Amino acid sequence: MQDPAPTTPKTRTPAPLPTDPAFEQALGDHLQGHWQAAEAQYRSLLADAPGHAPSVHFLGVLRHQQGDAEEGNALVQQSLRLQPDHADWHNTWGNMLAAKGRGDEAAAAFVAALECDARHADAWNNLGAVLLAAGQAQDAVAALRNAVELRPALRAAHQHLGDAYQQLGDSHAAALSYCAEYVLRPKEETQRDMLGIAYSQLGLHEEAAQVYAAWLADEPGHPIAAHLLAASQGKAVDDRVPADFLQRYFDGYAETFEHKLVEGLEYSVPPLVHRLLADKATPVASLRILDAGCGTGLCGLQLKHFARQLSGVDLSEKSLAVAHSKGVYDSLHRQDILDFLGTCAPAQWDLLVAADVLIYFGDLVPFVAAAHAALAPGGRLLASFEVRDAPLHARAPSQPGPGYVLQPSGRYSHSESYLLDTLRAADFTVQERLPIHIRKELGRPVQGLLLLARKAQ
Repeated sequence: MQDPAPTTPKTRTPAPLPTDPAFEQALGDHLQGHWQAAEAQYRSLLADAPGHAPSVHFLGVLRHQQGDAEEGNALVQQSLRLQPDHADWHNTWGNMLAAKGRGDEAAAAFVAALECDARHADAWNNLGAVLLAAGQAQDAVAALRNAVELRPALRAAHQHLGDAYQQLGDSHAAALSYCAEYVLRPKEETQRDMLGIAYSQLGLHEEAAQVYAAWLADEPGHPIAAHLLAASQGKAVDDRVPADFLQRYFDGYAETFEHKLVEGLEYSVPPLVHRLLADKATPVASLRILDAGCGTGLCGLQLKHFARQLSGVDLSEKSLAVAHSKGVYDSLHRQDILDFLGTCAPAQWDLLVAADVLIYFGDLVPFVAAAHAALAPGGRLLASFEVRDAPLHARAPSQPGPGYVLQPSGRYSHSESYLLDTLRAADFTVQERLPIHIRKELGRPVQGLLLLARKAQ
């Protein structure tokens, strides 16, 4: 809700108020914080004209701001008796009531404002806020949708609407409302990567591209800006996410990554990895395991139970420092995954895990081939993938055209047929196919697959 601060009188429904230089001076002092001078001016005006409604109203607002709620309330109510068709004043009265926790009375005041002016966006927003506070989320949504339709740039209404949808359990609609609020924030209150992604999620891809282009103009060659610009335009510059993007991005989030991913986004892959291996009766402490793209070690905690040797590889130095602090890895390596696999001895690993890693690869053929070479006969590859509800132009690797797409998020999604064909072409047998919700994004589950594939003996 808006604070009950004074605003210049607006006259949507009532006739224009007569101008008075003395009143204008009093209101000017009031707005500039010169409260003592403003109070003296208002009282002088009322001594000469006790029925001057604007002076009565704004003196009431001022007394409320000064902490005298009793006199302030009485004066604002008096002004509404003098001029009952002033929507702004009913709205201000509603805000004063809401500030005192008198929600039902505040709602009635906002309704009165809307009876004077049905297009009063602030009153719709404030009505929605008090309804939401009272647990009437469905009615709040109706009011708040009116507010954002009447004034799309009203940030508070988008925020309240998101809260209302959240209360109703519609987390996707809530997230879109939060995105709409985010893109309206002053530039200094936003992160450019989040601003661009918010635009993309709202379907405003041109606006997202403009954010990233401006970022590149300020910081030429910035890897995050360059990659997200390509993603927003659907123009992948390569068949995988650039290494400098991954390094910069995950170094920036290393300290808060786990909290945001697990608690905020309900990241599900590590416990599912453990469950799948346990369901396959994998012996304890029996495997040489490589955690490819180990990040901060979330999967390592789940894999240690099955490992006689556990190693991790990742590009992010700061993420590796967090992984090291967990004390579960026998060795950690800062290197590109494909480069590291190229240095592995043939048949060095019994299990290769790639959890939430291959979303940064479009073309999976090089990775799958390198994994096959590094695995022992009968060794297994366990990996998660993002898949799309809409079909991709999925083809076998030997045919022209990919079965993957670069999303505005900067990650790749793959078609299931492409995944299965690529694994089979590399002499893997798919042993387990588990549809999963990888995490939530904008309140919506991200559809994925967890695949367990075995190399021939």
